[in-house]
Amino acid sequence: DQTDTQTDTETVPVPNPSLSIEKEAIEVDEAGNGIIDEEGDIIKYSITLTNNGSANLTNVLVNDDLTGTVNEVCGSGNLAPGESCTVMVMYTVTQDDLDNNGVNPIDNGFIDNTATGDSDQTDPVTDSEEVPVVQDPSIQIIKTGVWNDDGDGVDPTTIGDGYGQPGETITYTFLVKNTGNVTLHDVSLDDPMTGLSLIDCAPENNPIDFLAPGEEVTCTAFYILTQENIDAGTVENIATAVGMDPNDDPVDDPDDEIVPIPQDPSITLVKEGMWNDDGPDGIAGTGDLGEGDGFAQEGETISYTFLITNDGNVTLDNVILTDPMITVDCGTFDGILEPGESVTCTGTYEITEMDLDLGVKVNEATVTGEGPQDQPVEDMDDHTEPLIPLPEEICTFTKGFWGNPNGKHDGSTTEEILETIVSLENPVIIGDLSGSYLSIGSVECILELLPGGGNSKALKPNTQVVLTGGDCSDAGDIVALHNNGEIKNGVVTQLIAFELNTRFDPILNILKLSLLDAYIGDCIEIPQSIIDAIGYTGTLEDLKAYANQALGGTINVSQRDLNDLNDFLTALNEFFDECGKLECKNASIGNYVWNDLDKNGLQDDFETGINGVIITLYTEDDTFVASTVSGSDPSKPDGYYIFDNLGSGNYYLTFEYPPIYNITPQDMGDDELDSDIFEAQPFMGMTSIITLSAGEENMTIDAGLNPQTILPVELGSFTATAVERVVKLNWTTLTEVNSLGFYVERRTDKFKEFEEIGFVEAAGNSNAELNYEFLDRSSKSANRYYYRLRMVDNDGQEEYSDIRSVVLDQSDEFKFYPNPTNGSLFIDIPENYDKATIHIFDQLGTSIKRIELQNERKGLMIDLSEYKPGIYTFKLTGEFITQTRRIIVVTR
Repeated sequence: DQTDTQTDTETVPVPNPSLSIEKEAIEVDEAGNGIIDEEGDIIKYSITLTNNGSANLTNVLVNDDLTGTVNEVCGSGNLAPGESCTVMVMYTVTQDDLDNNGVNPIDNGFIDNTATGDSDQTDPVTDSEEVPVVQDPSIQIIKTGVWNDDGDGVDPTTIGDGYGQPGETITYTFLVKNTGNVTLHDVSLDDPMTGLSLIDCAPENNPIDFLAPGEEVTCTAFYILTQENIDAGTVENIATAVGMDPNDDPVDDPDDEIVPIPQDPSITLVKEGMWNDDGPDGIAGTGDLGEGDGFAQEGETISYTFLITNDGNVTLDNVILTDPMITVDCGTFDGILEPGESVTCTGTYEITEMDLDLGVKVNEATVTGEGPQDQPVEDMDDHTEPLIPLPEEICTFTKGFWGNPNGKHDGSTTEEILETIVSLENPVIIGDLSGSYLSIGSVECILELLPGGGNSKALKPNTQVVLTGGDCSDAGDIVALHNNGEIKNGVVTQLIAFELNTRFDPILNILKLSLLDAYIGDCIEIPQSIIDAIGYTGTLEDLKAYANQALGGTINVSQRDLNDLNDFLTALNEFFDECGKLECKNASIGNYVWNDLDKNGLQDDFETGINGVIITLYTEDDTFVASTVSGSDPSKPDGYYIFDNLGSGNYYLTFEYPPIYNITPQDMGDDELDSDIFEAQPFMGMTSIITLSAGEENMTIDAGLNPQTILPVELGSFTATAVERVVKLNWTTLTEVNSLGFYVERRTDKFKEFEEIGFVEAAGNSNAELNYEFLDRSSKSANRYYYRLRMVDNDGQEEYSDIRSVVLDQSDEFKFYPNPTNGSLFIDIPENYDKATIHIFDQLGTSIKRIELQNERKGLMIDLSEYKPGIYTFKLTGEFITQTRRIIVVTR
């Protein structure tokens, strides 16, 4: 009662045990690219248990089925209130995970892992973590083709000839590789080219049942060339590899291959001609004057044939034959020639007076055409047809006749057709032919008088001269018809074809040369003594020209000319009596100037002639004779030269050549093949003294020259390609001269020195295209390599090819991280790339952004925070690389 009531409260805590769990993937493919896209990728998980209650927890355990973790003690196994412990576990991704697009039971594109925590005081608690799986199905095909120069199966010379032939083959190789990260099934190869053999993937089938990531299969096929392929110059086709990914969606990759087929467009022309002795009307069988007389006449014809042949390996079109003097007839020829095909054309030419004056008809025809790629082809051929035969006899009576003894021409059987051959060396003596007469047809007969017998007289065509008897004294002397028509003793000294209104000026010299030519035939070497004896005042060359023109010339003579001719004949006879006969000027010197590429002093098959060298001929006493230029005769091979119409004697030659050449060694072998000159002074060679006999043909005097600097090879192409980490070098040579081989050199930086890594032996000497290959399997340490060829000949001369670079292991060139990303993506760019382009594509394949990289030496940060969650494709293209990456954007 004395105090108030007092209260007190005491709170006694009641134990409340509680346990929480948090599972987190803390590292995804730590050693790789930060995403799950490859078998063997590792996911590291942290599993953290926390005592969120007020009671102590004991026997704290962790279980994780995916990683195989069973009742693992967390920390010390005891947790005080507020205390935590962590267990670290790892999971290695399997190929099944990638193929199944995740881990059962969901398989929805994630590896789903659930961990369980437990203690004696609490119920089990769980937490799950999803890590996305990136499926990247991809396939690659690399198709290569090699043309086999194995011949057409008929002609053995086509084997290895360097040119394509129908029936030869191309061998194709198809390398199919699974370049993705999931297993592909039912992988098939398809090449739609008509004529290709079945694609053989032995021991696999086609289609290939399964192809694991990184696995590759090599298949082969062959193709037989057609003429259409050779005309095209290349065989191009596309092969496609198609496979099915685990979701039965197709993936494919095409690859085309262009195989060059060497072409050899070529055409030849062979022209032949035949003179037709068909008389001036040009029609055989009409019996007109001169038909079949053995002498060419104006109005007669030459028949030509032209054989055109395609001797190359491609079809030629627009084949056209031209002859400036003849209208050619090729019938129904359409201007197209297949390889080996020929066509014959014809044409007729009518002989003119000018042709007869020259004594020959020279005519050249040209054929042109075009190859399938408009390559021009051309060939020329000429024909020389002699028109005036030069027999020993001067003329032949074929249309005149002797009349019968009664002085009348009545066509009786007693008449004799005159077939008298008249020669100056063997004159025909006209004896006692009283009562007979001579009918002059197409010729004019010049009869010379005996001394004191009167004047000469020319008998005109279609006149009759009565021959009466008389004295037969002084037989064999030069005589002619007496003015009163009586013959005392006659010799026919010259028969000359007669044609009205035709004169030569001066006529006397023509007559003199005509007679002179009859004595010496084709050989016209006229010493000064005979020129002086006949009183000729022109030059020696004029005299020769007159003599040649007089052969077959038509001359109308006058009485004065005949009187003067007597004096000439007297001087000519006196000269022959004193000197015998004139020397025949028909010796010759010549042969070739050639390019002695291998410097051995001998003409080899692969060495060609050199045109444009000035060659001068001198007598032994240094008197100039003549000069010419090698290769000046287009009908002869390059480098050909000749000096003809030479008399006997001692000569030497000089050769003036361009300063780019040296003289090859002298007298190294057989006279017909070796070089015969020595260096007389800079850029001039000289022969020793050459002795010529009358009529000798010395066609063995050669001059060998060689370039001052000879490069061992002419390089056609040089390429470098990489497959995995093997570099394949291929090159071709167009020509090789004295070539030893090719040293292959490599460097890893464009500022470092090259080092030698291999040697390939060369062919030595060749004019055909040759192919070489070298495989560099030692490329391991760098991603980019530089290569060149050092080409060396047997004399130690060398030259270098251009430099080729190649990039290896392209997937490591550019790095993208982090992936997956929730906002920012960093691209690590190698130092050796100055420029590159990035294209970003969304899930539908639509290009949504393009980025040009310019000297981004420290890399590039791209903000993806505005992008919707999903998978985006980044395609990067640089000078030596094309790289594709899939980037996963997740929610922040």
